[in-house]
Amino acid sequence: MVHLYKILVYGFLLFKGGWIIASNVPALLDSAQKYRAYSLTDSTYALRVKNNAVFSQFLQALIKEKKAQILPDLDSILQIAYLVSNDKKLEVFSWRIEDPKILDKGQYFCYINALRKKSNRITEYKHSLKQVLDHKLEHKTVSPFRWYGAYYFDMIQVKHKKSTQYVLLGVDKSNPMLSKKVIEVCVLKKNGEARLGKDYFHKAKRFFKRQVFLYNPSSYFAIHFQKEQNRLVFNHLTPEFDFAQGQYQFYIPDLSFDAFDFDKGKWMYKEAVEFKGEINQKIAPPLIQEKKLYAPNTPNK
Repeated sequence: MVHLYKILVYGFLLFKGGWIIASNVPALLDSAQKYRAYSLTDSTYALRVKNNAVFSQFLQALIKEKKAQILPDLDSILQIAYLVSNDKKLEVFSWRIEDPKILDKGQYFCYINALRKKSNRITEYKHSLKQVLDHKLEHKTVSPFRWYGAYYFDMIQVKHKKSTQYVLLGVDKSNPMLSKKVIEVCVLKKNGEARLGKDYFHKAKRFFKRQVFLYNPSSYFAIHFQKEQNRLVFNHLTPEFDFAQGQYQFYIPDLSFDAFDFDKGKWMYKEAVEFKGEINQKIAPPLIQEKKLYAPNTPNK
């Protein structure tokens, strides 16, 4: 394999202050694709980490170089989760590298990009292994330096007055014993910086910054947005056995549904709602199906 630092020989690259500056998008995209493939297929975790660092630099340079341009099929080319908001003002890139020898060892990465005509504003969220995605996190502030880690597979845009919310649906199936999903609100500050987590979710007479769902990996738990009702509807989770209260690896969907209704800028919890739809339909974008995210088919080097 070409040595990690031989990227310096590429004529279109110039290192400056730790950033990669490039003159054209196709060259950056090609290099990002190559090093993403290395980070997925290298034989050791150490090599995957190193090549992912190079991929991350190329991806940042690509985001800055393309400016407000939307690149089609970016998710399938780079084998990452890639989302674009309806108003074309926000992009979300999330991906993961895994240890080829140790089950469930790995790390998530995320860039949230505010699309601008002159210059994009990238907010990097760094996965902290100390930040656990569980119900305790529903009340905590998540900073860009202490992020819980997940793939974001869908984005819903809603607006109240002059405030726009970008609702991210995330998933983490790195633990073979416990699956996790999260509903997270992203808002943009005036300077374009992205912030995750606001007290927008109301449940049991109090507000939460996000909603976390923990369940058995063999079960299918879905979150579906009903645009006409401005409603997020999802399976109700319950323990499979009486003794398993609070042991979320045994939680499975029953035949009922709960929801969050968007009302005056807040998400209000509704229990036991009617849902006349196929909750098991594919809710992820066509090119970012969940199963492909967990075990992407990577090209040969």
